[in-house]
Amino acid sequence: MEILNKVLNDIILDWSMSVSNGIPNFDNKEHLLILKKILNEKLDSNISAEVFNNLVNKNYTNRTIVNENFDIKPQEEILSEVVKQATEEIQIEEDKAIIEEMIKQDNNIEDSKETDKNKEN
Repeated sequence: MEILNKVLNDIILDWSMSVSNGIPNFDNKEHLLILKKILNEKLDSNISAEVFNNLVNKNYTNRTIVNENFDIKPQEEILSEVVKQATEEIQIEEDKAIIEEMIKQDNNIEDSKETDKNKEN
């Protein structure tokens, strides 16, 4: 079983590296052609054809492989996760900008107090 997992992981890794965006997609004919080529390179031709047919004939429409364990998620879910992550990153940047502005204002207040103190002396 360990050998089979290694072979599958190698196939998935090669497939990911061979598609333009790094995310294999069963709805993309170019991605399927790449998969077929990789299967033919790594497996016996009979086994390769069987595996390819099983994968293509499964209902993986609008689904994408998301990791080396061959987990498959709906593309909408993947898109949602990407949008959520991007939104969180934007919020972090906005929060940093707000904090920097608050520090700047606080420094300006301290400078103003120091200037006023020096004027009094």
